[in-house]
Amino acid sequence: MSVVVPVHNGATYLAAALDSLLGQDPAPREVVVVDDGSTDGTPAVMRAYEGRIRAVSLPRTGFSGTINRGVDASTSSWIGFVDADDEWPPDSLAMRWAAVVAHPEVELVSGRVVQFVSPELPDEATARFRFDPAPSRAQVFGAVLIRRQTWETVGPLDETLPSASTIDWISRARTAGVRQLEFDDVVLRRRLHGGNMGVVLDQDVTRKALRDVVRAHHARRQGPDTP
Repeated sequence: MSVVVPVHNGATYLAAALDSLLGQDPAPREVVVVDDGSTDGTPAVMRAYEGRIRAVSLPRTGFSGTINRGVDASTSSWIGFVDADDEWPPDSLAMRWAAVVAHPEVELVSGRVVQFVSPELPDEATARFRFDPAPSRAQVFGAVLIRRQTWETVGPLDETLPSASTIDWISRARTAGVRQLEFDDVVLRRRLHGGNMGVVLDQDVTRKALRDVVRAHHARRQGPDTP
């Protein structure tokens, strides 16, 4: 089991993300941390975990390319993901791996996501967040395990998309008939801190990318011969 961790200027929360992975029981076979041209203290955090992670350093490549290079560098037959500012609960991998073992025909396993405001933020910053604290069924990459053969069949993330590339991948997987299993347990804790990618990206660009992904999804479902 390999876990890919993309990071760009993520020194603030990277250690917490890595500790949440390395503290799993069972632990992942390997944790591949891909530094996407960081200019902060990210490389120093990665050096502190030398011998416990596989470190990959890239020039600024972008989120999708960073994920793709991380998968290329990994070696296990199953792949998981976590952003450098998120965390896996202690039993996240054990629950999903039990589902893999119980259902060997499954190609993708996912659980629920819960959001939390980073505890070090001042009260005035915390008050600005509006979110549902209940577990969500959103099928984000940090909540899935994917069989490597399935990843190779569906193909890598689309590096031409400025955002929503993971949504696009899930859409392509569903269109391809990938066998999925979902359950209700929380397997990802998504940290809200104001610097999340969905917040810092240009919102017009983000909305356009999402519209493009939705249109492509509907075109795949209808087929090439549908008017």
